Order: sequence, then C-alpha cells, then structure tokens
Amino acid sequence: QAQAALRAGMEIAEALPGNAMACAGIGVGSHESAALVIARLSGADLPTLVAPREGSAPERLEHLLTVLHGAQTRHKDAIDPLAVLAAFGGFEMAMMVGLMLTKASKRQLLLIDGMPACGALMVASRMAPAVTDYCVYCRSHRHEGLDKALGLFQASALLDLGMESIDGTGATLAWPLVRSAAALLTEVAEGEDPGP
Repeated sequence: QAQAALRAGMEIAEALPGNAMACAGIGVGSHESAALVIARLSGADLPTLVAPREGSAPERLEHLLTVLHGAQTRHKDAIDPLAVLAAFGGFEMAMMVGLMLTKASKRQLLLIDGMPACGALMVASRMAPAVTDYCVYCRSHRHEGLDKALGLFQASALLDLGMESIDGTGATLAWPLVRSAAALLTEVAEGEDPGP
C-alpha cells in the first residue's frame, strides 16, 4: 500500500501543470502519524513533536503518548524510510512523498506546510537528500512540535502570521511572496541600466 500510494503521488505530480506545488495534509491523526515518522527517522524526542496546544488537558497528552509509544514498540524494526512510512504514515503522507520526489527531480518548487508535509519530506529526504533544496517552508498555525520539525530541516517558515488555521493556509498566503521573489530575480534589471 505504501508503494502504491507513492506511485499514485508520482503520477499526480507528472499530470499536474506548473512548476510549484503546495504540500499540506489534514485529517484526524495526521499530526501524530507525522510525529511518529519524524521521530523514527530523525531521532527526535516524540513528546516534543506532539506537544499539546494551549488549553489541552494533560491527561489527553499522557494517553496520546501511551498510544504512540505502543505503536513505536510494535514497529521497532522499521528503520528504512519506506518501512517507516508503511508502519506509521498515512496515505496522504505517502502520496506527498511520491509527489515531492517527482517535483524535486524536475527542479520544481515545493511549499511545505505543517507536520504531515514535514513527515513526508523527512521520508523523501531520506530517499533523495536533494529534495530539500527545492523547499520553501510555511506554517498555518502555532505548534511547538512544528517548530521542532522545522528545526530538523534547519528551516523557518517564510511567513509566521500567528494564525490558527488548517495546514495549507500558510502556503496559500506565502504564494504571492514566492511569485514576487521570482519576479525580482528574473525581471528587475541589474546595474545602472534601468532595463525594461
């Protein structure tokens, strides 16, 4: 299933026009699934990746960590990136991995927004390290776990607007800034000649 989802993501990336793609995953459990993938592949501390949002009950975090540690124990032998993806990732994460690998192989831009996208990028970067050369990082909400995940890529978000929105919103808002940066690189004349 992981390989099939990876291929499906590659096929989608091949079929879509354009030279940039925003990657974000939403859904129940996608954040926790991404935290498991990131923790296993990077050695990061799982509790820091699933740090609760403000106002969350401490007993909820304790229960969540018990469940996640159980999953880690059950799949203790999963070390290879694809095996980790199969053990902990969701279909959306696997499809993003395929998409990221294909877009990066074409030297196209990836806007990475949120924990599931960071989890997919962690897998993709273990398979092809150059993938991260084509990434711009975005965020749609505040979360300490996302801060930790971005730190693993030695990155910070292009925009940090203090929003509390669903993943993908930050990438959408960052897009005009990315286009403006591209225009500055390609359309602004250098030197004394004002150009067109």
